[in-house]
Amino acid sequence: MEIKSILSWLSTAPQLSGEPLNFNYLPSYSGWSLMIPKAETRMDILRNTRELLQLKITRRYTIQSNEDRLAVVEALEDLAAWAKENPPEHMRLKVSGLPEFTSRNNSGIEDTSITLNIMRD
Repeated sequence: MEIKSILSWLSTAPQLSGEPLNFNYLPSYSGWSLMIPKAETRMDILRNTRELLQLKITRRYTIQSNEDRLAVVEALEDLAAWAKENPPEHMRLKVSGLPEFTSRNNSGIEDTSITLNIMRD
């Protein structure tokens, strides 16, 4: 699996609303990021291989109210649902948990992430 093709596929998600999906980078104030914390190939006793990529998608946004926070969580849930309904060709996708708060700075900027697992047999 190529990172470029994963980025290209995820960039077509309507939840991004035309915003770029950055690889291993989050803009200062608002944006989307994709990290791949885990990539592995597993082999069973019959020597069949299966590729696994763990994708961590993060949304950075300036939060001014609880409604803003909930809107970010809903956008990540909708993105995960879209990915599950539209996985890359010849792959399976599993959502790993719910969106989770990951960080906040003093100016009200927060990061919230969701993790997806993509497998190819």
